Amino acid sequence: MFTCDVASIDLTPLPLLSKDIATNASLLADTPVTEKSLLGIPHWLTQINQDMNRALERGVNIRQLVAARSGAIDELLIALFNWFELDKTDLALFATGGYGRGELSLYSDIDILLLSPDEIGADASGKIDRLVALLWDIGLEPALSVRSVNDALEASLDHTIASAQLEARLLIGNEALQDVPVQIVNKQWSPRKFFEVKIAEAKARYLQHNATEYNLEPNIKTAPGGLRDIHIIGWVTKRYFRVGKLYDLVQQNFLTEKEFDELNFAEGYLWQIRHYLHVLTGRNENKLLFDYQREIAQLMGYETQPDDQPNAAVERFMRDYYRCAMQISTLSEMLTNHYYETIIEPQLPDDERPKKQPINARFNQVGDQIAMAHHRVFAQHPDAILEMFLLMGQYGIKNVRTHTLRALKIAARGIDQVYRDNPAHQALFLANLKEQNYLFHRLRAMNRYGVLGSYIPAFAQVTGLMQYDLFHRYTVDAHTLFLIRILHRFTDPRFMKISHWSAPSFNVSSARKSWYWPPCSMILPKVAVATIVSLVKPSRLNFVWRMV
Repeated sequence: MFTCDVASIDLTPLPLLSKDIATNASLLADTPVTEKSLLGIPHWLTQINQDMNRALERGVNIRQLVAARSGAIDELLIALFNWFELDKTDLALFATGGYGRGELSLYSDIDILLLSPDEIGADASGKIDRLVALLWDIGLEPALSVRSVNDALEASLDHTIASAQLEARLLIGNEALQDVPVQIVNKQWSPRKFFEVKIAEAKARYLQHNATEYNLEPNIKTAPGGLRDIHIIGWVTKRYFRVGKLYDLVQQNFLTEKEFDELNFAEGYLWQIRHYLHVLTGRNENKLLFDYQREIAQLMGYETQPDDQPNAAVERFMRDYYRCAMQISTLSEMLTNHYYETIIEPQLPDDERPKKQPINARFNQVGDQIAMAHHRVFAQHPDAILEMFLLMGQYGIKNVRTHTLRALKIAARGIDQVYRDNPAHQALFLANLKEQNYLFHRLRAMNRYGVLGSYIPAFAQVTGLMQYDLFHRYTVDAHTLFLIRILHRFTDPRFMKISHWSAPSFNVSSARKSWYWPPCSMILPKVAVATIVSLVKPSRLNFVWRMV
C-alpha cells in the first residue's frame, strides 16, 4: 500500500534458476522436474526468511522487508516462467492481491494470475501444470488463477476477485495485457456499485468480529482496525483515481499528510506483529491468540521494568495494539465516508442527495449527519466541540460529516486545562451526559475522535488498557462505555422486557415496575458522570453527584 526503498536489504541471491541456467537448453523443455532440480530452492526460501529476521533485529524497517521478500519472489517466479518456456507463449504472469501491492510477510498468500488473450492451448496448459506442481513442491502454496481475458471478465463480477485484479502487477510475459486486469474491473464495476459492495463486505466482516477493535484474540488482518481496513481505502479509491500507491491520494488532495503518516505507522506496526506471528507458528497465521501475546510482546521490545506487575509488558503491548487498531478503523471509516461524500454523492440524482437543514448558526443537519456551518466553527467557537455532541443527542443524529470530523480531530488536540476549567465547557459536558438520546454512541464518538481523552486526560490513559487474563474481556475504556450503555437501557422502554425488574423470575407487578422506573431514569446521569469522573479524581465524586 505504501512505497519504500529496498536497496539496503541484502537477501540471499536466488540459486539454481539463474539466467544462465534458465536459458540452458539441456535443462529446459521436456526434462522432468526432479528432486535434484529442486535442490536449493526450498533452502533459499528458508534462508531469505532468516535474512529478514536478522534484518529486523538490526532495526531495518518492516516495510522494507515485506517489499524485499516480494521482490525475491518476483525473481523466482520470473525465472520459473522462463524455465518452463512460458515466455514463448502469449501468456502474461501477474502478481495480484497483497503480492500485487508488493507486500509479502514470511508466509503470506502468493496470489498470481496467468492471463491469456484467448483460450489456453494444450501445450501451454501442460507447462502451467508443471509450474504449479513445482511451486507446491518447493513449499510456496500459490493461490494461482489461470484465465483467458473472457474468463477474467466473468470472474471479475465477484468483487473479491475484482479487488485482487485492481492490484495486478505484471511480472513477465505478454506486455499487451499489462493493463487488462484493471481495465476489466473498470468495465464491470461503476464507482458507486463497487463502493457499495466493498462497504457491505466491510460491515459483514466487522460483525464476524463483534464489531469491535477490542477482541481478546484479534485477527490483525480482518478484524476491525486490521490490515483490511487499510486495504479498503486503496480499493475504493483506486477504482476512481487510478492511483497505484496510497501516497498518490495525498497528491490528489484526498488524503492529508498527517493521515498518511498515521496510516503508514499503523500499518508498519501491524506488519511487525504479523511477521512475528509467522515466525512463531511457521504458517500464515493472523490471529493474535492469547498464548502468543506474551512472546510477541518480548519480540517487539516490550520489557518488564523492575517495579512492574508480572503482566505489565504484555498489557502495554496489547494497549498499543488496541490504540493502533482504533486509529486504523477510525481513519478507514472517515476516509471511505469522505470518498462517498466527495465522489459518489455529487453524482447522485437530486432526490437521493441529502438535504441540508440549519440547526443553529454553527451547525447544519445534512441528511442523517451533522456538519459545521463553515470551516472555522471550532476555531472561532471552542465550545462548539462539546456543543456538537449535545446537538446530536437533541436532534437524534448519529453521524458526522467527514470535513467536520477532520476539523474536530484538529480542534480536540487544542483542549487544555484552561478549556477544562471553563464553567461553560463544564456545563456543556454535563449536559451531554444528561442528554440520554444516543448517549453511548455520542460518548463512543467522543472517544474515537480524541475529544473524551483530551477533555479527561485520565480517560486517555486507560484507552486500550487491558488486563492480561481470559476473564477480562474488554479494555477499561470499552468497559466503562458499555457500563453506561447498559445503565442507559434501564431507562429505555424497548429493553424493559429483558430487564431484571420485569423478568418473570422476579414476579414483579406492573405497579412495582412503574415505581422503580422513574428513579432509575433520574439516577442514570449521576451514574454516568460518576463513572467517568471517577477516572479523573475520585475525591470529587460527592461534589459531582450533587451537581447533576
